[in-house]
Amino acid sequence: MKKEYKYFIIEIVIGALIGFFFLHPLSMLINGGMDALKYCFKDNLHHLINSPMAWYFTLIGIVLAAITAISRITIQKKNVLLEKQKRDIHEKNLELEQQKEEIQAQAENLMVANNEITSQKELLAKQHHNLTSSIRYAKTIQTAMLVPEETIKQILPNSFVLFMPRDIVSGDFYWIAEKSGFIFISAIDCTGHGVPGAFMSMVGNQLLNQIILEMDITETDQILIEMNKGIKKFLKQDETNARDGMDMSICRIDFKLNEIQFSGAANDMYVVQNEELIEIEADRKHIGGVINDKTSFTKAIIQLNQPTTLYLFTDGYSDQSNNKDFKKLGKKNFRNLLKGIHNQSLEEQKSNLIKEHNQWKETQKQTDDILLIGIKL
Repeated sequence: MKKEYKYFIIEIVIGALIGFFFLHPLSMLINGGMDALKYCFKDNLHHLINSPMAWYFTLIGIVLAAITAISRITIQKKNVLLEKQKRDIHEKNLELEQQKEEIQAQAENLMVANNEITSQKELLAKQHHNLTSSIRYAKTIQTAMLVPEETIKQILPNSFVLFMPRDIVSGDFYWIAEKSGFIFISAIDCTGHGVPGAFMSMVGNQLLNQIILEMDITETDQILIEMNKGIKKFLKQDETNARDGMDMSICRIDFKLNEIQFSGAANDMYVVQNEELIEIEADRKHIGGVINDKTSFTKAIIQLNQPTTLYLFTDGYSDQSNNKDFKKLGKKNFRNLLKGIHNQSLEEQKSNLIKEHNQWKETQKQTDDILLIGIKL
């Protein structure tokens, strides 16, 4: 039996005794005086025990004792509950205080990390600025390397050059020069784009200057052979097995013989004569890379006995994917586009080529460097 119930029984017994020995006599004293009280306790105790009033007051004492005991037990339980709640609140407060300290520590760590991230971000921004500035300076150098538009117009008045690097600098480049009574035009696509391609373009430009302008090699197939040797030597490809190189097409215009000589390394040329677009195929070989020094290239002769339009290009225009299904424009669509605009002026052709390119790709990013040279003879 629980301790509180033992106390409850004792309190009931005490209440009964108080009712019988205190409340009842007190009532008799009030109502009958001292004589009545003496009579009951001294002379007639048996009558007192059997008196209904005695048991009435005994019951009252029991009820009052029960009420008091129940109230006490209830208050004790409430006190116990309150004490438990106080302990729980205290524990919660300690837990919250600990969490607060942990959060403060985390906040301090986050602040330190944020400061470090901000510092790194500023450093990266500075490095990016410096790198971009360097690349823009490289663009200035590459632009200076390319033949100016005014010079091109002097050499070939009816011509256009559509040159659209994917990045700030380009792996595609063009080369135009006069030598020994010939006009040379070349479209070159170096391995990669951006900075790596731009470095290769400078190597290729220097080799063309050396081979044609200094060594006076004017046969287009021999020019490609020397370009292949020069790239392999410059990049030490026999030692490193590096596969970097370039695809290129080169044509030589001879107004004395009224003919064009063409050679290509994986870069074709389109000729439009008598409303027909003819594909002059290049050799399926690359300049540099895995082919050996003794590889040879072929050359084609195109007669200029009628109005002729030439197109030299790299693969960037036809390889552009669209925004809808990432489909490339393709060589067939590219040929049809050129055939459809070849009767337009050179300025209109260039403008329409840019317009068609933008309409095809829509919001899609430009996928490669673009180079296209158009010449009317």
